[in-house]
Amino acid sequence: MPVRRHYRGRIYPETSQAARKRMVLCTIKQIARVIVPMRLIGQIPTGGVTPTSLQSVSSPGQLLSSMASHTSSAFWRFMNSPTGPRTVHFWAPVMKWSLVIAGAKDLNRPVEKVSGTQQIALTATGLIWTRWCMIIKPRNYLLASVNFFLGCVAGFQLIRVYNWNRSLGYSFSETVQNMFSPPETPREIAIDAAVEAPK
Repeated sequence: MPVRRHYRGRIYPETSQAARKRMVLCTIKQIARVIVPMRLIGQIPTGGVTPTSLQSVSSPGQLLSSMASHTSSAFWRFMNSPTGPRTVHFWAPVMKWSLVIAGAKDLNRPVEKVSGTQQIALTATGLIWTRWCMIIKPRNYLLASVNFFLGCVAGFQLIRVYNWNRSLGYSFSETVQNMFSPPETPREIAIDAAVEAPK
């Protein structure tokens, strides 16, 4: 009498190589039935693995090749690309968008409170990294786009600071100097005078 094996509460007789392959195929089909409902939420295209296509599969190799056919879709190419969501090359630019959003929010801020040195640094970072993203491998268009918009927002802030300094009557050289070290406000001058006044 053949030896029986227990598997998940079921009893199976000792089997031949062909029967083992059928068991493996059955297990893979059960796993695929769990994966197939993902098609409903758009993760596997309609031409991918379906329950009816699993019925015609006769070997594990055929099943795996039919399951791999969905990797040719645009979604899976994006998921498995060198700059896709499974790498840091995707998530770093996504997080960097917060700088662009913060810069866009600062457009409503009074211009005298905008830091010229910070905007110069952000503009230089944006312009340099936009170019660098086209040189490095893999090319990262998401990082290039976020750096481009970062440079644009910071550059617009620089124009605001420049125009504000010019409207106060400063010359070009004084305006550039004020962007690196802004002049003291009347309040700061009054505080300095009060501190230096003899008692």
